[in-house]
Amino acid sequence: MNVNANLDIGIYRNQHLVENVFAQLKHYRALASRLDKIKRNYESVVAMTFLYEISRNQLDQMLKRLHIKLNEQGLIDLETWMIDSTAVRA
Repeated sequence: MNVNANLDIGIYRNQHLVENVFAQLKHYRALASRLDKIKRNYESVVAMTFLYEISRNQLDQMLKRLHIKLNEQGLIDLETWMIDSTAVRA
């Protein structure tokens, strides 16, 4: 196993979380194909899609599929992450 000594675990966890959220949202054509040429418009589509999913009460299901836990304040607990579907505390 090749391990990068310069890897920042905190940044990796956040990057992995963002990539997984986008993977869940990419079933929407505008997000998957990135039809907007202007960055601001694409960011707006991402925000509207995420809000649409939340309004459909899909957030709990999305967090469950991503194996994400919320902490006591209702925020995403970045200290818990998954390795092969096994929860690991940092």
